[in-house]
Amino acid sequence: MLSTPESTMLILMLLSFLAIQHLTVACISYNSNRKATDPNCTIAVWYRRILMCGIKASADRPIPGHLVQGTQPIPGPPPPKPFRFSNAYTDHMVLQSSPQRSKIWGFCPNNTASVTVVFGEEKLAATVQQQPDGERTWTALLPATDASFTPHTVSARMNDDVDETIHISDVLFGDVWVCSGQSNMAYGLNGSNGIALVHPPVNDSVIEGEGMRNYPFIRLFRAGHQLSPIKMLEFAPAEDGGSMPAVQGWSTPCIASGHCRVDFSNICWFFGRDTFVALSAINRTRPIGLIGTYFGGTADELWSSPDALRKCLATRSLADSGKNSELWNGQIYPIINTTIKGAVWYQGEADSSHPGGAVDGYNCTFPAMIADWREKWLHGTDGQTESEFPFGFVQLNSVGNGTTYDNPSAAPGNDPFSPQFGFAGLRWSQTAGYGYVPNDRMPNVFMATSVDTPDRPHPFRGVNGVFDPGFNVHSPFKQPTASRLARAGLVVAYGVNSSIVDTVGPLPKHVSPVDVDGNVVITLQAIGNAGGIEVHSTQGFEVLVDGRWHSVSISTHTYDTVTVGGVGASATHLRYNWYSNPCGTGCYECAVYVKVKGLPGPVLSGAEPTIPLPPFFVRL
Repeated sequence: MLSTPESTMLILMLLSFLAIQHLTVACISYNSNRKATDPNCTIAVWYRRILMCGIKASADRPIPGHLVQGTQPIPGPPPPKPFRFSNAYTDHMVLQSSPQRSKIWGFCPNNTASVTVVFGEEKLAATVQQQPDGERTWTALLPATDASFTPHTVSARMNDDVDETIHISDVLFGDVWVCSGQSNMAYGLNGSNGIALVHPPVNDSVIEGEGMRNYPFIRLFRAGHQLSPIKMLEFAPAEDGGSMPAVQGWSTPCIASGHCRVDFSNICWFFGRDTFVALSAINRTRPIGLIGTYFGGTADELWSSPDALRKCLATRSLADSGKNSELWNGQIYPIINTTIKGAVWYQGEADSSHPGGAVDGYNCTFPAMIADWREKWLHGTDGQTESEFPFGFVQLNSVGNGTTYDNPSAAPGNDPFSPQFGFAGLRWSQTAGYGYVPNDRMPNVFMATSVDTPDRPHPFRGVNGVFDPGFNVHSPFKQPTASRLARAGLVVAYGVNSSIVDTVGPLPKHVSPVDVDGNVVITLQAIGNAGGIEVHSTQGFEVLVDGRWHSVSISTHTYDTVTVGGVGASATHLRYNWYSNPCGTGCYECAVYVKVKGLPGPVLSGAEPTIPLPPFFVRL
């Protein structure tokens, strides 16, 4: 039986908890839609770790170790002007160049009769219509415009009234790429996750940050975080990124204040930079526009529309997952009317527990998301975005401090999609079980293998006190991965031939039966013309015998083959690099690579002389 003081204390604690829960809901409502008016929107949050220094905490951004108590709502932006461009269209932007036509749009008052778009000598009558949420919008397709470094001004005039004219200036025409996914895409050059500094800065971050000044014709846009149960017409404002004030709208890589955009996704930036330099070197120079819309720790179901999810998820799964499609609504739908060249994606860690399966397998949801994005963008841009626009992704990096090859038992049913071996099943599902892209289920898709660039094996304490012990999924060595992604994109998205890009990476072509000496010969294809196979380690291959995976070593290799020995006659399957971290704790320590020619143009920071063989799984 509790004493009276104990009872009183328990009741007070319970009432306090319930009050905080109520206020939490109010704050979440405010921070998700920026429209809450409740003056009592406050929240108390306590985390176990100790705050070190640096970042100011707030209700929607509690910092581990800091007590956030009695925080008032973040002041919202001033009410937007009734006649304006959508916030994805600002000065310094890049619009998609010919042969496509760029779609532009914005908002206007309910009494608007007409909007005229002025572009050079052209006057275009915009389509004015009422949206389901009551907003009135205008849209127009600009004439197809060649890529160039010539700046343009786009104007819109309401009701043919000169006094009601709006402009965006310093607009370039080039190629627009959308960069999306979870924390490895959000990982900025400065170590930001889009909100605070939680990772080590990217390798050689000072040099890389200063190097951004050399690329004024690459333009950047970073969307704010916005989970929404309904489709949002516009992005939320960008957060401050940890070490610099937020830049709203488009900008050059380095802004007037002198700051360079080290808050921006490093994978997106390096992909854009390497693509820009290579295209310039082969006389296909064009501006590159990069739209960063990402959110750490998120599953692909959040980025998929309900239409995409219905193709894969059971009805019960759809009903049980209340947050499905909330990032599709809040961070993809706002640009579904923007004509683009393509998209790149780094995500999957949050889905690694269910790589395969009939109900919610990533092997279904990921290809379905890609196909649905393409369909929605085609419709949203009036047919101007390609129906199978190029889509690139990064195959998941390593996590953990290396694998012991200790003859583990096979997964039930020997299912290659099983999560039993960590990220291995998810990497396989990223290709829909083919082991390569493009393939029949994922046409016009390209990828970069990153399994050999693990996180550094030493601890890091972020400036806001977050302790990173090392060996996690957030490797600071992003330049080689982005270089591989750009290499593959040049071939798939731009049709660059093999005389310029000799290979995007090796793939298995043929695996021989076990010979009388217990050898299996793996023949590779797409090995380029720079010298063939290079072996960095003898470990990585395993064969399945009597329900267990046995490690087999590389005994020899030729220009295009690798031979593994000690394979029993009863072996039924062969697999390669089938663990979360199959290659060790250092970079470039996997077994099989091919030598490659460098990309066109100056040698950039991600250039490496070899590309690794991706993980694969075959029947003998």
